[in-house]
Amino acid sequence: MDFPVFHLDGMGNRMLVAIVGVLHVAINHPMAVGAMPLVTFLAWRAHRRNDSDWYELAHRILKVCFIVTTTVGALTGVGIWFAVSLVNPSAIASLIRVFFWAWFTEWLVFVTEVVLILWFYLRWPAWNSPDRPKHLRVGIALSFFSWVTMALIVAILGFMMDHGAWQVGSSLLTAIFNPLYLPQLAFRTTLAMVMAGLFVWMLIAWFEREPAKRSPIIRLLAIWILVWSPLLLAGATWYRSRVPEAMAGNFPVALGTQQAAELYGLLLSLSILSVAIIVGLAGFGAFRPQRLLSWSLSIPFVLSLVLLGQFERVREFIRKPYVVADYMFANGLRERDVPLLQRDGILAHATYCSQREIFPQNKLEAGGDVFRLACSRCHTTQGMNSILAKSTGILGDGKWDPDRLASFIEGMHGARPYMPPFPGNREELDALVSFILDLRGSRARLPGDQTAGVSYPSDVSSRQRYDHWEAALLGESFSTRDRQQSTYKLAQMNLPEADNLLSVWLSKLESASVPRELELDLLLAAKASKTRKLSERAARIETQLDAAPVSDRFRVSLMGGNATRGAALFQSKTCISCHKIDGIGAEVGPDLSRIASKRNRDYLLQAIVAPSAQIAEGFESATIILDDGTSIQGIIKQRDDKVVLLRTAAGKDVSVAVAEIDEEVRGQTLMPLDIYKTLDRSELRDLVEYLASRN
Repeated sequence: MDFPVFHLDGMGNRMLVAIVGVLHVAINHPMAVGAMPLVTFLAWRAHRRNDSDWYELAHRILKVCFIVTTTVGALTGVGIWFAVSLVNPSAIASLIRVFFWAWFTEWLVFVTEVVLILWFYLRWPAWNSPDRPKHLRVGIALSFFSWVTMALIVAILGFMMDHGAWQVGSSLLTAIFNPLYLPQLAFRTTLAMVMAGLFVWMLIAWFEREPAKRSPIIRLLAIWILVWSPLLLAGATWYRSRVPEAMAGNFPVALGTQQAAELYGLLLSLSILSVAIIVGLAGFGAFRPQRLLSWSLSIPFVLSLVLLGQFERVREFIRKPYVVADYMFANGLRERDVPLLQRDGILAHATYCSQREIFPQNKLEAGGDVFRLACSRCHTTQGMNSILAKSTGILGDGKWDPDRLASFIEGMHGARPYMPPFPGNREELDALVSFILDLRGSRARLPGDQTAGVSYPSDVSSRQRYDHWEAALLGESFSTRDRQQSTYKLAQMNLPEADNLLSVWLSKLESASVPRELELDLLLAAKASKTRKLSERAARIETQLDAAPVSDRFRVSLMGGNATRGAALFQSKTCISCHKIDGIGAEVGPDLSRIASKRNRDYLLQAIVAPSAQIAEGFESATIILDDGTSIQGIIKQRDDKVVLLRTAAGKDVSVAVAEIDEEVRGQTLMPLDIYKTLDRSELRDLVEYLASRN
């Protein structure tokens, strides 16, 4: 929040980092870390056998590695940290603070590596046979420093997945020797060696066309691959065993996507098949090198690149919702700061945003700011991993319910643990939802600060706040949610103008001339007002309502509720134990799946607060008293001359012999008559809203 937000709304920030990062690793592992010791080994073998052809072949391999690593490799090496600094500056700043001396050491090692590869390559043709041992020692030194460069970076990568006890002591050595450091280093080292063999195998198809000369090098490289492969398997197994359990749970989604999570087994099988093909071709090359066709030598390396890219995706994804495990979320917010932001709002603490306070008039702009600060590190509006596509997956292609979308975002961390918790207050959540809903219609794109520039919010006076909320309350064009919110905002202002306005509206409430969807909010807002006269007046109105007959007591709960919260209440208040909706629930009472197409709100409200007033046809209960004095209450489901079948409130069917019945009283309801006592007026309104949406 302390930096401008870099955002690419087409390819997305994640794809930028992925392209640069995977390209760098695809070059670094096989051509720098793995190829340097392999080339040195080939040069040593050529020296021992005094084989000028092999020595020249090693030189040609080194030439490819030298050109690629010092151009694309070097650019992507710098580019990955530059890209991450743009996309998530808070994360890279934290890593620089923790690993400052490791970064400094890595820079010195990298400079040494560059000097050595220049020395090793450029001096190769000038050194004659007596000088080759010195040349080989340079190759050994180059191999070591290439590996050390990776070893230092792996410490940082491991720290981002599991920092161990770092937060206790915050020491550099604790950060470097994190629980995943040695396992990941073992895995990446052996992987680099195997990939180097596969890369050189591919080069041999171009460099050596004569079968007689090609077969020995193919066999040697195949043996190199097969020797390192068991060590790679051991390193991979060790690495996998140290991955935190919470991260391991993300594997199904990480290997594919949320939509393809059920294909985890298939994708894993394809990965194993790819490994089997690589090892199988290496084994074949060790025994029948002359039978391998030139084009087949490229297959293992191509497959290894695919597997490497897949591994990097999985490694990055399973760390979610964190960018640094248990410390910083993927959106650059520290875990310990989120409760503060959820209380005050993310905009209140953001340096670069266009809005600090949210009003109905600036809700879309504020929602865009919330999206930029909380979501844009991973999501776009219209491009890759777009928020519209994700919302469509949740809400479908029909009409979108804003309350349902807000409910999902609010609880997304629990439903999908790889998503960070929403780091804002309720007003910012509503603004974000409005922004997403507007995107669906406008199809607009959100530019990053690198193109749109940065904004600073202007100060808002008390009078301006009043004007905004007065306009919202009086303006029928504003949404119900905005008008409801305006009552609470006005009540908390402690301004004479606001108090006078609410006083007028309380008079309207007493004369039943307030819009029905605003009645309850007006009452509750005035009751919580800082102005004593307003709060006392609202309390008197509430007392009058409490003294009214049940049918009138809850008239303020008829409209304006939240259907999503009502659905949760339907589950939690045991309604589902008697009623069925969409095939879920019991059949003691009527099926309510399409109740709104048959009944209006007045009926629904009365059915809850006074269930005996109108009993649905076929659901009158009967109380049967047996000859022995036992009584059974339930709905008569079936009757004949011998047996009466009742369904009790517990949902059980009880069969009673007609001959044993002493008395039968009918026309009652099984629904508790005082269920309204377990609901406050807001909850009752939400429940009515939910039932009214079932059509």
